[in-house]
Amino acid sequence: MATPKVGRFEEGVLWNFASLGVLSVCGLLLLRVIPQLYDAGALGVFESVWVVYIFASQLGSGGVDRSALRAIAEHRADRDAVGRIAFGALLPVAAQSALVAGAVYLSRGFWAELVELPEVADGLAWAAPGLFFFALNKVALGIVNGLSRMRAYAVYQSLRYLAMLAGPFVVHALGWPAARVAFLFTFAEGLLAVALAIELALVVPRPHGRWFDWTREHLRFGTRSLVSGVLLELNTRLDVWMIGLFGLGKVQIAYYAVALHIAEGVFQLITVLQSNFNPVLARHIAAREHAELTAFVRRGMRFTWLLMFGVAAVAVAGYSFGVGVLMGQPDFVEHSFWPFVWLMSGIALAAGYLPFQQVLLMANRPGWHTLFMCATVAVNAGFNALLIPRYGIAGAAIATAICFLASALLIRTLAARVAGIRF
Repeated sequence: MATPKVGRFEEGVLWNFASLGVLSVCGLLLLRVIPQLYDAGALGVFESVWVVYIFASQLGSGGVDRSALRAIAEHRADRDAVGRIAFGALLPVAAQSALVAGAVYLSRGFWAELVELPEVADGLAWAAPGLFFFALNKVALGIVNGLSRMRAYAVYQSLRYLAMLAGPFVVHALGWPAARVAFLFTFAEGLLAVALAIELALVVPRPHGRWFDWTREHLRFGTRSLVSGVLLELNTRLDVWMIGLFGLGKVQIAYYAVALHIAEGVFQLITVLQSNFNPVLARHIAAREHAELTAFVRRGMRFTWLLMFGVAAVAVAGYSFGVGVLMGQPDFVEHSFWPFVWLMSGIALAAGYLPFQQVLLMANRPGWHTLFMCATVAVNAGFNALLIPRYGIAGAAIATAICFLASALLIRTLAARVAGIRF
């Protein structure tokens, strides 16, 4: 019985690595397409909109997606329970995501004034509807993940990336200005929502019994983990936002965005591993299989370090040539190379711990996970504030690298002391 399970797990990882390939290609092309259709400043405005979008997206899902993932991973053999868990998660998220989308639309002027880029207001207006669909999609993908349907999970993620890449062409074909490129979020998430609705209708049974008991459980879990989710996503764009706050301008943001997006493309290898590791962690923790859990974590750490050191070395070696070909402008290579080196150094050194940063959530310790994220973001913000005025966008990259290392030390300590999980 053990061999087929290992085979299915490995198959899921391979499918998600294939999805990662789609993400990487689409992400790189997006960096080229936006400046080519408009200009470098358009990419800077888009990045500034993306920061707010990511921040708000967590408020829309409210941590319910992770509650659904954990609960379904634990109860997936009980089809009636799966139906109740899924329905109990989707209903509250539909309501709160609609409120968040409306709030972002109404506050769009505030965010534009904060970074002194008036185009951000227009971008947020066209991205706001995407927030509603994004939150529902996030919960739906959590359900698919919890059911260990990793092939389907990979296909839907790929659909999102392909639709995002198509978005700027749709905006340009309609004759809209550069600020509305952020409509790609609404376009992509709307298409994905249709596909996921069909998926859930086929694989999740209709709920019978007291599904609203699960709504209360999801909201309880989500309330305790909401702040951590917001901080997690904010942390991925905190450097971009602080570059804007310190007035470096949208062109410097565009230069940094190239380094950041390529580093994030590499980081998606870790995200793929995390998506496949989380259901296994949840099952071992729920079953109190401590020896199996420890062995699984240590194998995962060794594999991740070997993988990421190799990938980081190749990425740094090929960066100048690749970005030169991709962007077609030498300024992008000149200004983004060293930020990329610093970002990759932080990822490679901390790599072994990074796929397990949601272990406290899988152990049903969302409050402690929130404290972990608060500390991580505090480190990131503090070093960005210290280093950006002195070193510009290179300082932002150094600060982010330091944050990766600090988060590795923090999760190692908290997992052992709070959940008894030793790396």
